[in-house]
Amino acid sequence: VKRWWPWIAAANGAYALWWFVRGGARVPLWYDELFTVRLSAIPDLRGLWHALAGGVDFNPPGLYVVTRLARLAPLADPLDARLPALLGFALLTTSLFVFLRRRVGAGFAAAAVAVMPLSNFVARYAIEARAYMLVLGVSGCALVCWQSVGNTGGRRRIVSGCGLTLTVAFALTLHVWAVILPAALLAGEATIALRT
Repeated sequence: VKRWWPWIAAANGAYALWWFVRGGARVPLWYDELFTVRLSAIPDLRGLWHALAGGVDFNPPGLYVVTRLARLAPLADPLDARLPALLGFALLTTSLFVFLRRRVGAGFAAAAVAVMPLSNFVARYAIEARAYMLVLGVSGCALVCWQSVGNTGGRRRIVSGCGLTLTVAFALTLHVWAVILPAALLAGEATIALRT
């Protein structure tokens, strides 16, 4: 497995993405997804902010801006609105693999990533035009940056710290419950401080 892990991980990721793209193109948009599509169609940020302040949806504007950009892709509807969730899935599996490879080795990391698409949570939210999977993907990137900050020094540590700051800030613009991410990272830091 050590020799073939890049190919195993790539094949698994490609198959999972194909499966989710296929499902995302066939399943009609449901109630909450229609809010995302409708709000992403507002032409300017001022109008979007006004709609969100009026209580149309409770998420920050980042989700709708990302969805608006994704809808520019030459994809069939509703797959274009679900593209951010699919990208979030790709980010999540990649970052989970990188994080685990550093901790337990490539074989176990490839095994963990291989079974992740079988999870009911992942299968459901990887094709939903909401912020959940994108927040998980960005959170996975933040976790890898947090791991790098603790394990590197010098210039790489500064780059990892900047990456950590940007990923946490981006997550906070996507969903209201992304506030859990900095709390979880602080809990990790507190655990490390108590151990040392």
